[in-house]
Amino acid sequence: MSFDHSKFNLNGRSPLLDEFLHQWGVKKSGKADNLISSTQVMSIPKPNCFTLNDVITESRKLTRNTRKGFEGILHHGEQAFREFKMKQQEDKKNLDRKTKKLLEDRERTAMLSNLVMAEVKKDPGAIASEAQRAIWLAVVADSSQETL
Repeated sequence: MSFDHSKFNLNGRSPLLDEFLHQWGVKKSGKADNLISSTQVMSIPKPNCFTLNDVITESRKLTRNTRKGFEGILHHGEQAFREFKMKQQEDKKNLDRKTKKLLEDRERTAMLSNLVMAEVKKDPGAIASEAQRAIWLAVVADSSQETL
């Protein structure tokens, strides 16, 4: 498909004539130019040409597929988050159970308490990191003994 674009001056002088007169130094008249664009179809489109309706249909398909893909991603993300929360709650319950079991063992509790107190006496401003590590290992050790 081809087009022919033209401009017309409503005051009587075409842009081509105006340019010619400008080159020769002829001044414009005092009237303002009122240009109007005109487009003329020079040939008709081919029958198999992509039309506006085709573009709209294709856009709707792409939008629908994108929306379905997004909804699938969102659903999988929500499902993964629910599974993560369930696992997190299960781990917390196990840790609470193991901690309770550790606290019921008076000997180990006294030993771990003495370890914390020794670290705090060494440096009152310091965090009892070695004691925390020992307590954590004691809780984890209980879980490894349960699985055996």
